[in-house]
Amino acid sequence: WIDEIGVPHASRCRCGGRLIAMVETVLPLTQKVETGNFGDESQGNSNVVLRHGKKHTRTKEHVTAPSLESESKGKRRKRLLLGLTVAGVASSILTTIFGLFHVDVFLRVYNLPLSSYSTGNVIFSIINTINGPLTAWVLDHASATTISREGMVGVSGCIFAICFVAPFFRWETNPVSDSSWMEYWHFVISMVLYDSLHSFTSILIGSIITDDHTMSDQQRVRFMASGKLTNLVCSYVVARIGLSLFHEEPTLLYGFRMFVVLLAAFSCLLFFCGQALISGIAFPNVRLVFRSRARPSRNSPTNMEREQDRPTTTHKLKWTKVLADFWGHRNFRSWVVMEMLLEAQVTFSQFFLKTLVDRLVLQHGYSKDTCDWLLSISRPLTQAFTILSYIPIQRYGYKPLYASLFATNFCLSLLMLSFSSAESPHSIVFFIMVYPTLTRAVQSSGFHLAMSDMVLEMKRKKALDGRLAEPSVAGLFMGMNALFCKPMESLFPMAAAFFMQQSQSTDKSLFYILVAPPLLCSVVQMVAWSQFNLTPARTATMRLELLSLRNEYPSSAF
Repeated sequence: WIDEIGVPHASRCRCGGRLIAMVETVLPLTQKVETGNFGDESQGNSNVVLRHGKKHTRTKEHVTAPSLESESKGKRRKRLLLGLTVAGVASSILTTIFGLFHVDVFLRVYNLPLSSYSTGNVIFSIINTINGPLTAWVLDHASATTISREGMVGVSGCIFAICFVAPFFRWETNPVSDSSWMEYWHFVISMVLYDSLHSFTSILIGSIITDDHTMSDQQRVRFMASGKLTNLVCSYVVARIGLSLFHEEPTLLYGFRMFVVLLAAFSCLLFFCGQALISGIAFPNVRLVFRSRARPSRNSPTNMEREQDRPTTTHKLKWTKVLADFWGHRNFRSWVVMEMLLEAQVTFSQFFLKTLVDRLVLQHGYSKDTCDWLLSISRPLTQAFTILSYIPIQRYGYKPLYASLFATNFCLSLLMLSFSSAESPHSIVFFIMVYPTLTRAVQSSGFHLAMSDMVLEMKRKKALDGRLAEPSVAGLFMGMNALFCKPMESLFPMAAAFFMQQSQSTDKSLFYILVAPPLLCSVVQMVAWSQFNLTPARTATMRLELLSLRNEYPSSAF
């Protein structure tokens, strides 16, 4: 019917889902002429349908094929989600150990000067700020032209596990010569390697989920909640083992280092298993070599029939268009301001957790066993609160949850500054257990949901502009997010190192760098978050429009 009235292709694309909704109102795209059983058309069967103004006859194969195809897609999705869960567990146990011990290893085992730690963080943050969008660009370009995102999980995960080991093995130095420069560059290079591969693997796994808009919000929430439940147990186990083996004396670190190596090897095995589940290939035959994606022949009968309705195909991303799209994305701007401050708080509380507990809790009357117990349950407690966070998200969405977090952090910080001090270990224990746990839980539960909604909004905007053939930028959403958030990861650690070096009271400096930022950040976050307008009802409407457009233009990049 669209062809008969002569609507140009560009006009169809600009109208997007609204045009399709209008067409369905005037003349449904699939309309039954008569009802009945399979048989002769004159007996009143349901085989004859009117599609685009022409009669077509359906056969039993046409009816049963979609159901079989749907069942096959369901099985593939289950394998995909299970494989991503296994890969997520591998990544989680590595980040648990790294976040818990790497600061103590450099500052207390290797005795890296605080000035070197601070300047090293500057170099590290600059390099990794560039790495974020660069790796995301490579990921989106490769997924559009060479290999699917699902095919990269095993390779990137194994390289990430190898880089995880680097900070825990000190470079050999000459005892006679000055080794401070060796310690400095060991810190910078090992941190860059770890964070670069961690960013790439996180963007890769996250973009697979955020780019799949055939999943409903409920399905996405259930998948992420099940993954957090598995990570809860694994994080607790590896943290307890690591704390029992860790020692500040370098000569006694042999057992801990062997544990790190075995953990990296076990993570590689999990990444292999995840890749096998994702690709559907038997475990011994997991293929790690990138293969070019097979493209269908344009001379096939099916493609020749659709040639008139096919948009011009392109698999290249252009920086100018990408930057213009992100600059015009109002919700992304609001998100970035909020996430930058949230990332700064989360990173500091995670990396300096052991230092904070040792200085503000252990030295003020708490036993070492109690402190080790507090450290080992911090990650599982975060996972538990993350799972609980999905309950209000399913009912109200993630936007009210973030707003509640900012108000809670503001009140907690105000109470600590008003009634507590560095010599109040009980209140500090309460703050350390509540503030970082809630903040990390809300960030973890809402991040991929918000990313998915913003990717959906970007796709809808492109569809309305007639840009149907442009590849997805789901990876670049996370890369651009990293571009702004990566520098903020080093903000509070550098401030802590500076104040600890300048102040005569290290404990007092740590106390204020712990409790003061939430008070200031929460005010800015509440203002920025009030501009974010993606709600569950709005995203559900956009998802239906995109699905209608995908059905109308099967060859589109959506």
